[in-house]
Amino acid sequence: ISIFGANLTKVATDLSGWAGRVLPSTLNGTSVTIGGKNAAIIYVGPGQINAQVPVDVAAGQQAVVVKSTVGPSSSFNVTVAATAPAIFFSPTAAVLKNADFSLVGPANAAKAGDVILVYCTGLGATSASLATGTLVPSTTTANTTAAVTATIGGKPATVTYAIAAPGFAGLYQVALTVPSGLSGNAAIVLTQGGALSNSVPIPVQ
Repeated sequence: ISIFGANLTKVATDLSGWAGRVLPSTLNGTSVTIGGKNAAIIYVGPGQINAQVPVDVAAGQQAVVVKSTVGPSSSFNVTVAATAPAIFFSPTAAVLKNADFSLVGPANAAKAGDVILVYCTGLGATSASLATGTLVPSTTTANTTAAVTATIGGKPATVTYAIAAPGFAGLYQVALTVPSGLSGNAAIVLTQGGALSNSVPIPVQ
């Protein structure tokens, strides 16, 4: 998630040069709690914080508090859901071809039958228990416990798997097969637990 505000920290700080296996809960003196539990911090800046929602926060309305070196913010509520799929898309769609891990784009359109990898967040619990902030080991296959379905350009796309992406925290990858009969820009939509993701177009030929 991203939290926007003012005076969230004095100096912007990210994880450049960091080589740990568990994301910190405090970065440059700034931390976040959601439902009273520590979030994992990826980036802090004066106007924005990027963080991972604690994996064990209960669904429903939960209080968020940002703490910095000058003290805590006012508490505000957010809605936490068991699943809330969202595809990364800025500055370009986070979709790769499985064959060579090349980025799908205007000069590298997807074709019918291609297996593509869609990178997203919000797919919830996995078959392998992962603690908040823990980078998924390369030897671990953490399938989502709630099934994921997908469409591309309104056509059903076969989902080969939906897993927590190895080497990351809070990032998921979904493998889809591009259906036939599509051309031009075709939007990918993921569905999980009755919740629909954002609609993210990719070029198909």
